[in-house]
Amino acid sequence: MIRVTYLLIALVAGWQGQDSTQDRKILIEESFRELPPSTVKSSWDGADVVLLGAVQNREVTARRTGNPKIPVSDVTTISQLAVEEVFRGDPTLVGQVLTIQEHAGTYDAGDVILKSEDAAMEVGGRYVVFLKRGKGTEFRPRFGPHSVFAMKGGMVAPQSQAPLGRSLAGTSADQLIRELRTLRETSDKPR
Repeated sequence: MIRVTYLLIALVAGWQGQDSTQDRKILIEESFRELPPSTVKSSWDGADVVLLGAVQNREVTARRTGNPKIPVSDVTTISQLAVEEVFRGDPTLVGQVLTIQEHAGTYDAGDVILKSEDAAMEVGGRYVVFLKRGKGTEFRPRFGPHSVFAMKGGMVAPQSQAPLGRSLAGTSADQLIRELRTLRETSDKPR
């Protein structure tokens, strides 16, 4: 994974309720550049855990660099995801709350705003996520934003416009869930 930060100096008038006379720097951070999978099956094969859950809360952080031109980097959103259904992985995760670390989101450091190109999961949202296991109950999306699919109004709303995201956009959430249940029933490689 290659992470790159570049500087965009902008006038931010009215952004996030700020005074229209205040000038602020906005840093835009590219967060994930690994070639993402193009099918649900290839995402499945690359993930340790695949599940459906709802975000209960989240915290956005960034690292101070000490560099005045790029004072913050590495925006990270840490979400608490209540597991509703496990398609791949340990079925005893149902009912547990997992910590999901995404390199996505927006961090307001006061003098500067660090904004990832990718949106993070939102509190209250329901998501199908393809995860890589970390320590204990910590996980991260296996393919960055290309592994996160919001369930909105009964439809799939991908977090990225990579090939799989484009192919699933507007698909019925029930259809994606049925496909994942079929993979769970036919998979011979438990993780």
